[in-house]
Amino acid sequence: MAKMLSGVRAVVRQMLTDELVSSDTDYAWTDDELDLYINDCLAEIAEYKPYEVKETLTTTADSRELDLSVIDDLVEVKKVEYPVDEQPRQFRNFSVWGDILRMALDSAPGAGESVYLYCTKYHSLSDTVSTLNPTLERILVLGVSGRAAVAKARAQINAVNIGGAGVASNVQNWGLAQLALYRGGLNSLIIPEMSEEYPTE
Repeated sequence: MAKMLSGVRAVVRQMLTDELVSSDTDYAWTDDELDLYINDCLAEIAEYKPYEVKETLTTTADSRELDLSVIDDLVEVKKVEYPVDEQPRQFRNFSVWGDILRMALDSAPGAGESVYLYCTKYHSLSDTVSTLNPTLERILVLGVSGRAAVAKARAQINAVNIGGAGVASNVQNWGLAQLALYRGGLNSLIIPEMSEEYPTE
C-alpha cells in the first residue's frame, strides 16, 4: 500500500532518528523543512520516472489543435490517439508549441471528438493521494533523508555539539552516502526511448 505524505515523513524521521521521545522535545526537522526536500526530490524523480496517465481532450470544429493548459502537472505528451478506441489503435504524429498540441492529420476533425493523450506528469504526494510505487517511495526517502542530513550538518559545522566535534562531519558523511544511494536509484530508472512515425490519414 502506498504511503501518503505523513507516512513518508515518518519513514524519513526514522532514517534520521528524528522521532519524538517525549512531549517536551522538538523534532530536529520541521514538517515544512522535510516537505521542501520532498517536493524537490519529487520533481527530480519525475525527470527519470514520471507519473504516466491517459488524458481525454475534445476537438473543436475544423481544428487540428488541442489546448494542453487544461492538464495539470503535465511534463510531456508521449502519444496521441485519434480516432479513439480503434483496433489497432490509431496513434498520430504531433507537435507541441507552448500549450498547443497540433495533430499531423490530412484533414481536420469535427467538433466534440475525443482524443486520447498518453502523458507523463509530475508525481503527487499528499495526505490523500500518492502516485508513487514502492520503488519510487524508497528512492524518495533516500533523497529526502540525505538532503536533510547534509543541510543540518552544514548548519552545525561551527556549533558546539553535545556529541563532540565530529558530529557535523559524521552527519554530513551519512547524508552524502544516502544521496549516493538516491542517485543510484534514479539512474536505475533510466530506460532508452524509441521514436515512432504514424500515418496522417
